Amino acid sequence: MTIQDYVAIATSVFTLAGVIFVGWQVRQMAESILLSRVQNQHLLCFEVWKQYNDVFADRQQLLQDPIRLAALRERCPTIDDVVNSDEYLRLKRAAGVYVLAGALIEAGAISPSEIFKYISVPRRMWNDHLPLIQYLRLNYYPDLWVHWERLVALPENQWTVTGLQTLDKH
Repeated sequence: MTIQDYVAIATSVFTLAGVIFVGWQVRQMAESILLSRVQNQHLLCFEVWKQYNDVFADRQQLLQDPIRLAALRERCPTIDDVVNSDEYLRLKRAAGVYVLAGALIEAGAISPSEIFKYISVPRRMWNDHLPLIQYLRLNYYPDLWVHWERLVALPENQWTVTGLQTLDKH
């Protein structure tokens, strides 16, 4: 073998080593990005969970004693009165957590399977308040709490087994 052959073999070995090193670095970067995404997802889920816990009393009260539209309308004749009522504000606080979770899922920031490890989204609460939600959508804001509606309807939501009522609009 000539010196040129040895140089060619050495060049090939160094090129192969360089390619292996670059491939390893790319793999490490990809794993790092994936790990960062998973960590960010869990941080977002944890933030939703903290807000979920902050409205625990509201959620419990809404589950135990749902807001009845007829009784609320009797006490609050105008839409402004309804929107300014303590009952609506309680529901708004609880719904806000579900809206946030649904929006994060829709944006792709978290996966549905992960959020349901942190919070429960009872279908019963949605169903119990659907008449009020329909009234508010008709008279106040047409897209009110659509992220909550989508969140409760996700197939990953296995917290309750009761049927789900949705609005025909979507």
